[in-house]
Amino acid sequence: MKKCLKQERLDELETLRVEAAAKARLSNFDPAQAISHDDMRARYAQETLTVN
Repeated sequence: MKKCLKQERLDELETLRVEAAAKARLSNFDPAQAISHDDMRARYAQETLTVN
């Protein structure tokens, strides 16, 4: 098997692993427990200020 073909196969396997993980996470996703994007940005902005 050529090196580039082997790498393509490895990349495909990694993509399938990522998709499986995403599906597993989405099956347990509860929108009521989700944090808004603005809340997340505010939370990380505070942590960055505290760390620096």
